[in-house]
Amino acid sequence: MPSVNEPKRPVGRPALVQQPLIDWCSEVGDWMISYLKKNKRLATGNTINSFEVTVKNKPTRVSLQAADSVKWALAGRNKGTAPPIIVIYDWVVAKGFARGSDEITLNSIAWAIRTKIAKEGTNQPRLKQQQIRFAIEQKGKKYLEQIGVNLAQETADAMVKSFAKDPNKK
Repeated sequence: MPSVNEPKRPVGRPALVQQPLIDWCSEVGDWMISYLKKNKRLATGNTINSFEVTVKNKPTRVSLQAADSVKWALAGRNKGTAPPIIVIYDWVVAKGFARGSDEITLNSIAWAIRTKIAKEGTNQPRLKQQQIRFAIEQKGKKYLEQIGVNLAQETADAMVKSFAKDPNKK
């Protein structure tokens, strides 16, 4: 089962804040992957394999990244909005709908599917923004206290380092 790609485990003091954030993002990503699988939104597999936790140069800058297609896979597509033809083309090829077909046939199949989606939308369970927010917050509850305590300690240590230095000592 694919899961979220995580960065290397942090070490030292930044790990106190970073690791709970990394774990939180990973758990949310794993939940989204499970949702996509349960609702058969696998298509080519590129979407579920795109989840990645990224860490910026500050310990509190951790985020969950994924392909742009994730938002469409989670929310569905309303009628009147067509997906990019290349996405549908890749899907047609991955699903093997036209094995041994030439490029023109593959393009025609992809174009017909794209047109139907634009006309009718996708008929699938949809996750609303509030549902996603609720899941993220629920997954984060167990990390928030740990993050808060660690961040407070990190902040206190930084203030002590800044202000508790004896300016007379070199």
